[in-house]
Amino acid sequence: MVSLLVSFLTFFVIWMSPREAGAQKVYRVAALLAEEQFAPAIEGFKKKMAELGYIEGKNIQCEVYNAQLDRKKLQQFAEKMIQDKPDLIVTSSTTATVPVAKLTRGSNLPVVFLSSGNPLELVKSYASSGNNLTGISSGSLELTAKRLELLRDLAPGVKRVVALNNPKGVNYRENLAAVQAAAKNNGITIHEVKASSGEELRRVMPTITHKAAHAIVLQPDVLFGGFIDIIVEHSLREKLPVIPTLIPQVY
Repeated sequence: MVSLLVSFLTFFVIWMSPREAGAQKVYRVAALLAEEQFAPAIEGFKKKMAELGYIEGKNIQCEVYNAQLDRKKLQQFAEKMIQDKPDLIVTSSTTATVPVAKLTRGSNLPVVFLSSGNPLELVKSYASSGNNLTGISSGSLELTAKRLELLRDLAPGVKRVVALNNPKGVNYRENLAAVQAAAKNNGITIHEVKASSGEELRRVMPTITHKAAHAIVLQPDVLFGGFIDIIVEHSLREKLPVIPTLIPQVY
């Protein structure tokens, strides 16, 4: 998938270059975020484009839309971006990419996702996207088993683990199946606790106690990154180790 992204960026740069011979065009990039935790990915994209000669405010313009975990806004932003007809759309996370993928299906509007826990929901295969999308896999689903293996190695006494999951998440079923399979292979019993909003998360966290579980594993979902402080505060109080999925979730 990384090779797909490199190939696309190479194509994108070559595609733009000849047009600079005449009046310099300002290429428009629209970026969609589901939550603030993915902002560094967009900044990294802009930095690399600058290294390739595309300077923001000079020959490229990047407009960033941040839905702040609001699914209604996410859909509205996706629709607005496409109506504005940018030269390129950039997203980060499967949650932000899915609405864009649906709205651009069958078109030639290029879309690059900078992170996706389940890219096969978006493209045909790792070898070839087969559509107007390309990007990078974060490996979240594939690494589920490894996270539980590390937990077992670090704390051999762990037998009961709470899997914090978002039932409205785009990868809900895949996340649940992956953690259940990994738990079975590691002799761990999984108890699923569901939350689909910050309010629900605040309500269910007190039910997760050190008497009921030995650890918490966060399922790959933007919700838990957005409310990681609540999770960490509770886990410290209950003295429960938490297995995160992203670096920003590590304290």
